[in-house]
Amino acid sequence: MEIKPVLDLLARERGVRLDERGWQRIAEWRDWWLGEYKPFHRYRERSSTGGVVERPIYSMRMAKKICEDWTSILLGEHPEISVPHEPSRRFLLGEDGWGGVLGDCRFWQHAAALIELAFYSGTGAMVLRLQGVRTNANGRILPGAGTPWLQCLPATNIVPLTVHDGEILEAAFCSETLENGRRTLYLETHTLEEGGYVIENRCLRRQSGGLYEADLPVGVAQRFVTGSSVPLFCILRPGGIGAGMPDGMGEAVFAGAIDNLKGVDLAFHNFCRDFLLGGKKVFYNRSLLQEENGMLLAPDDVCQQLFLSVGDKLPGEAQLIYEHNPALRVGENIDGLQAQLDYLSLKCGLGAKYYRFDAPAITATQYVGDRQELVRSAARHGAALGSALRSAVRMLLWAGRTVCGAGADENCGVSVRLDDSVITSREALREQDRADVAAGLLLPHEYRMRWYGETREEALAALAVQTERGETDAAL
Repeated sequence: MEIKPVLDLLARERGVRLDERGWQRIAEWRDWWLGEYKPFHRYRERSSTGGVVERPIYSMRMAKKICEDWTSILLGEHPEISVPHEPSRRFLLGEDGWGGVLGDCRFWQHAAALIELAFYSGTGAMVLRLQGVRTNANGRILPGAGTPWLQCLPATNIVPLTVHDGEILEAAFCSETLENGRRTLYLETHTLEEGGYVIENRCLRRQSGGLYEADLPVGVAQRFVTGSSVPLFCILRPGGIGAGMPDGMGEAVFAGAIDNLKGVDLAFHNFCRDFLLGGKKVFYNRSLLQEENGMLLAPDDVCQQLFLSVGDKLPGEAQLIYEHNPALRVGENIDGLQAQLDYLSLKCGLGAKYYRFDAPAITATQYVGDRQELVRSAARHGAALGSALRSAVRMLLWAGRTVCGAGADENCGVSVRLDDSVITSREALREQDRADVAAGLLLPHEYRMRWYGETREEALAALAVQTERGETDAAL
């Protein structure tokens, strides 16, 4: 989506002045994520007819692969949300722990999308959207009506308005929708006023290079006062603030590895070209060729086996047919490609040996040692992701209290536990938690909540029963 018309609009109406060069970098990262950055992935060759043709460079599309792998590493298989407040827990997770608003909003699918969008564009946002809300004359939300849903946006759709200490406090979010064959730009601003966050919604359409107002969809309020100091959006940056980016915006996880992405694709292109140009070449003596309608035909084209030999001596095979078999250089190409992948994975925080064509047998100590860089990077990114997801859960709880009338509490102390079993086995984590219980660093009911999926009340009740039976140790 082209951001310049939105920046121009915000500059006229709000005095926002932001350097467009940051979004130009984001557009470049997006092309790498899509697998085709045209200034690099297109080259020209002279054809056999003397003209110039444009050809593509073979690409492994590693930028997207890296973002997908980081998503799998950070989320794992079983991330968990713990809510000590029972009405809030039921609203979020439902009666069985698998439904609730998290299921209705496809929360974990959006969390995966948020990671990939943030890691390719440098900044991702998960925004709470409300459908069918009612407001009074002052724009305050009337409880009991409305449905919350979520939308994830990359940096191309985020415009910071107020940033304190590197954190985006106020922002504008823009996205394009297709309605009845027409493109509509949806612009939403979140600003913090004395009574809490105020959200304003607008629909815009492009015309003659500019934007003009359009009607909002039915059920979307033009302006409403949330009355909440909790922002109804969360921001994720991969590990920190981006150098040379607008305030509050981060860098793509591969921003410092563009040359390494080029190196991988050059090595892969050379590999593919060797196979493309490595077919058998057969050269015929002119005496074996048959001319027909001005064209020369090889014996195999006409299934000819009988030829007239002129002279006293039959020519040798080397004089009639010469065969050339180009070297495919498979081993050299694999070694070159593997080296480039090692450099790339190292620069992207995955460690130098994350992508391997071979899988040599190694000890557990070697495995842990090889993944030290990955463990450190995952801890840094995981801290940012955990904070963003906690903010996302809190804004859903706010919707449960304010919009849905579900008795939820956004200040009830939500915790998000990411599953790092990709890096450390669940058995090792569980054993560590047992040791923490024995050392008094983790309470037994917290252990049961974490590993058995019980609520606080259920865990305490189970421990009480086991204590009466003298089976406390068996609870763990």
